[in-house]
Amino acid sequence: MGLARDVNTQRIEQNGFRLLEQVDNTSRTTIWKAVQTTLDRTVIVQVLKSHVSEDPDEVNHFLTTARLFARVKSDAIAAVFDIVSDADLHYVVMEHVDGPTIEELVHQHG
Repeated sequence: MGLARDVNTQRIEQNGFRLLEQVDNTSRTTIWKAVQTTLDRTVIVQVLKSHVSEDPDEVNHFLTTARLFARVKSDAIAAVFDIVSDADLHYVVMEHVDGPTIEELVHQHG
C-alpha cells in the first residue's frame, strides 16, 4: 500500500504511540487508531502525508486547523490532545470516540 512512503510510522511510534489500524487514507492525511502508551489510552492520530508536508502552506493550513479545533469544547466534537510538528513530520492526536462517524450516520439514516 506504500504507507512507509506517505507516513513515517516509526517516528510516530518512537514518540509514544502504538499504531493499531489505519482508519482512513485521504490525499492529504492518513488517520490511525492508536494507543498512546504513556497514558494507556486509545487515540486517533491524523498524520499529514510526506508529499503534502513539503508545501509550507499545506503544513500551515493543517496546523492552523488543528489549533482551531483544539479550542472547541463540545461533547459533539472529539477533543484535540496534542499537535506535533517536527521537521517534516506533522500530526494531530485526538480523542478516540467509539461509534459510527457522521458520514456513516448520514448514509444510513439520510
